[in-house]
Amino acid sequence: MCLYKDTQIISICKSETMKGTTFSFILFAATCGNLVYSDHVVRTRMIGGEPIGSPLPYIAGIKHLVKNISVKFCLGSVIGSRWILSSALCLLTTDPKNVVVDLGVRIQSPNPSPNRYHTSKIIIHPNFNSTTGKNDIALLQVSQSIKFTDSLSPVKLGHFRKEKVTELTAIGWNDDVDHGLGHGKPEGYQLARLKLTIISIDECQNKFPELNDLVSLDETQICGYDGEGKDMCGVDYGGPAIDEQNKEQVGVFNDVIFYANGHGHDCHPHHNHPLVFTKVEIYLSWIRETTNLQL
Repeated sequence: MCLYKDTQIISICKSETMKGTTFSFILFAATCGNLVYSDHVVRTRMIGGEPIGSPLPYIAGIKHLVKNISVKFCLGSVIGSRWILSSALCLLTTDPKNVVVDLGVRIQSPNPSPNRYHTSKIIIHPNFNSTTGKNDIALLQVSQSIKFTDSLSPVKLGHFRKEKVTELTAIGWNDDVDHGLGHGKPEGYQLARLKLTIISIDECQNKFPELNDLVSLDETQICGYDGEGKDMCGVDYGGPAIDEQNKEQVGVFNDVIFYANGHGHDCHPHHNHPLVFTKVEIYLSWIRETTNLQL
């Protein structure tokens, strides 16, 4: 079933390639091996976000390189001196050596940042389900220790206090400043904050029954919804959801629309669907055991 038939790109074994008008990148959503090319114009930037004026100290710009050209980029967050937290959809790849991490970035650039780190290891959650998007969380280990400064430091991971928190802030790559729906120049990609009202999983299931039938929303996830005018997709995979009140990361962007459709989807201001995040607290034990971090 396709929730957005007008935005269909390709569908083959959860692996896809998207080509835009001014840029190209590959999204590996599983390891089935085949790539399919499409000339469909995609809009892959966050819709409705507010540009961030300076780099966030914990944001990691993740790039997949082929012959030193970025073919896919997404997001993660620094959680330790050698560890980045992201989503499986962001980090799935055939060769971790082709994945680099740029820190201290605010604008998406084809050039390496002064704080570029190479990847030594990628660990996808062992129970990640590429059909439903369940357990869409992953870890990246960089090859050398990150040098922390006042402008470069890890984010604190926290518990989602649903009885107290009614709004979260998602971090992603914003649409260009003239709201051109992704058709601007590459330098239009800039970090942005997207404020989202949080609704309960029960409400999310009832409000979007067709989506729930396909991906089975549950308490391992956080559901944000504000109607039309706000969207995330493509390059936002792995972006953190922040509890601004407690200054903690409580979620990782989990693009359930991708899993529901079986292929990528465009960001569009008229899409009316929830934005879902993998709930970090459910996976804290796994993160501790995998990284040996004292969280």
